[in-house]
Amino acid sequence: YLQIGPWHYTLCNTLTTTQAIGITVTSKAVDENVPPVTVNAHMDKHANNYPNPMVVYASVNQGFLPVIYAKVTAIIEPTIGAPITLELLDNGSGPDIVKNDGIYSRYLTTFTVNGRYGLKVRVESTNNRTRLALPRNRALYVPGYADNGQVITNPSIAEINEEDLSVGSFSRTASGGSFVVSKVPTGPQPDIYKPEKITDLVAKIEEETIVLFWTATGDDLDQGNANAYDLRISVNPRDLRENFDNATQVNITSVTPLPAGSTETFTFVPENVAIKNGTILYFAIIAFDKVGQKSDVSNTAQATLFIPPTPEPTTPEPLTTPEPPTTPEPPTTPESPSNDNSDHPNGAIVLTLIICSTVIVICIILSITICCVSCHKKKRQPQMRI
Repeated sequence: YLQIGPWHYTLCNTLTTTQAIGITVTSKAVDENVPPVTVNAHMDKHANNYPNPMVVYASVNQGFLPVIYAKVTAIIEPTIGAPITLELLDNGSGPDIVKNDGIYSRYLTTFTVNGRYGLKVRVESTNNRTRLALPRNRALYVPGYADNGQVITNPSIAEINEEDLSVGSFSRTASGGSFVVSKVPTGPQPDIYKPEKITDLVAKIEEETIVLFWTATGDDLDQGNANAYDLRISVNPRDLRENFDNATQVNITSVTPLPAGSTETFTFVPENVAIKNGTILYFAIIAFDKVGQKSDVSNTAQATLFIPPTPEPTTPEPLTTPEPPTTPEPPTTPESPSNDNSDHPNGAIVLTLIICSTVIVICIILSITICCVSCHKKKRQPQMRI
């Protein structure tokens, strides 16, 4: 197998005149089970009219996994004149939509002549930092499930070693085809491109200090250095979105804009805002170029100070001495019912009432019987009238 790493090939022109030579190098993977690193480059469109900007894209992958932290350089060659070199970025700012997805991009705003341009992209590993990015999976891991009362466990999540994600040393060159640009004016071109919008502003509160981070934008979209920043603060995010110029301004003149794609950091202590537990502040920023053109308002960053309540200390309960075991008392014999005659008077009264009622009922029955007999005799012996 061939040795992994850079290879150098030298040609010597033995003639006195300049010679044009074309060289093609073909390589194969050392291990057929390890997919090679591939590069796909293209422009966002095949034809363009000045002054519309264009976007250069390069996708770097190994198999189905994206390769991140690589050095990607785009070389745009016009038919006449010097080539244009751009370093493509995968930082989630400017035309790059998602950070660390293996797709590197950059705006192209420099057009020198009308006609056809060729695109070539070169990719190199950087100081053993270049590695693979695992696909983002937001599915919840389920350790197992029950089937007819039986618990069936799923395979555990495989632990991936960082060394297994390292790509190693490599370099690739890919052609992105060609494109045509029209209506490019002759002579010096005016500054018509404003700074690109900042999309990754982040803010946080550290004690009484506000710390902000963002990716630097450029003078012309994502090219060069911006001239200045304008930072605003508010307690209402709507004020920053709809009325940015009237929001409270933060003095940020001490910050000198870095080249586009760099990470900016700014720290300050607010003057008229008391930072306490529960404080919520909102921030937004814009950038200016050398001729005073300003970018669109950035995303709104939120900084919150939340101090969780301290739990009350728990007082340990005093230890109590266990009481000695007590001897159980013997069971007591239930007492026999007593011969108490206290209820006899009540029983005598009830008995008397019953006897009296019975006598009265008998008397009534006898009286009715006698009356009936007397009436019957009178009917049988009627009296004679004179």
